[in-house]
Amino acid sequence: PPVRRAQELLGSTAVCVDLSLPGATTQDALDGVAMMPFGRFAEHVQMSGADTLVLRYGGADAVRGVAAVDFERNLTALVVMAKHHQKTVLLVGVIATTTGFTDEFNAAVSRVAFLQGVTFVDVRSVPVTFPDDLADGVHPAQAWSDRLVAVVVRAIQSSAF
Repeated sequence: PPVRRAQELLGSTAVCVDLSLPGATTQDALDGVAMMPFGRFAEHVQMSGADTLVLRYGGADAVRGVAAVDFERNLTALVVMAKHHQKTVLLVGVIATTTGFTDEFNAAVSRVAFLQGVTFVDVRSVPVTFPDDLADGVHPAQAWSDRLVAVVVRAIQSSAF
C-alpha cells in the first residue's frame, strides 16, 4: 500500500497512518459514513496528534458523480477545519485517467490549495504510460504508485522540515 511505501521512504522521521477508505468522497469524510476509519473529519482533526495531514480526494468523487463544485466546497471545508487546528495540509492532486474524466477535479484540488495557502502535490508531474502503468482501468500499478508516493514524500519532507 502507498502508506507503507511512504513510511519506508520517510524512515523514522515520521509515522504514517493510513485513515483512508477506498471509494470515499469528501462528503463521506465530512459525514463520517459507516466504515470511515476516523469517523467524522471534524472530530478526528480536533483529536488527532498529527502535525501533517495528507488529503487525497477527488477520484472517488468523480467516479461517484459528485458535482465538481460540491467537491471543491467539501474539500475546502476539510482544509479549513485542518488549518483551524494548526495542521500542515498537503492536498494531493487527482491522477490522470485515459479518458480525462478527473481533470476538473484535479483543477479543483489545485485551486483549493492555492486559495487556502496549502501545498498542492502535483501527481500529474509524475511520468505515466497508459495502459502499462495501470493495475486495472483506473488504479496505478505498483511502479507508478511508487513514483507517485515518492512525489508525496518529497512534499512532506519539504513542508515538515
